[in-house]
Amino acid sequence: NVCVRLRTQAFLDGITPQGRPGLTQAEVLDSLRDLDSPHIAYERGQIDGPAFYAAQVERLGLRLSYPQWLDGWNAYFEPNRPMEALLARLQGSLRLWTLSNTNAEHLQHLRLNFRLFDSFAGFTASNLCGARKPEPAIYRDAGQRLDLPPNEVLYLDDVEAYVPAGRALGL
Repeated sequence: NVCVRLRTQAFLDGITPQGRPGLTQAEVLDSLRDLDSPHIAYERGQIDGPAFYAAQVERLGLRLSYPQWLDGWNAYFEPNRPMEALLARLQGSLRLWTLSNTNAEHLQHLRLNFRLFDSFAGFTASNLCGARKPEPAIYRDAGQRLDLPPNEVLYLDDVEAYVPAGRALGL
């Protein structure tokens, strides 16, 4: 929700009617936020998209094919024009890096459809390093890839609870 905007309501509006009778949007959100859910394993790269889809079909009673689900899953994003303008201004004057809790399908979709990611020197994605924010391993992975001392890295996040974990590592 920093570089691109999350269209959570649009995603919920599209997916909930495709689930078992009586499925609520709150249940869909819980299926993504629950720390014991397959979504966490998916964001850590421990399961792939088809396995996550199968788990969601079972958990939510989804009546969608994998391609239909993937279309809805990737429709989760929309451009963040002010951020695009800011990144364009900063490009070349700062070394920009992105750090994200994500999955392979979202990462591929974002890199193909949102050119603002060209502004970054690189990225650390949870599904590629096997750890999610606020786990220390994801911040360490970013630090190693950046090859900078932590005190030379400014870490910003839209989730306030993630900031202390970066700060604890010296960012």
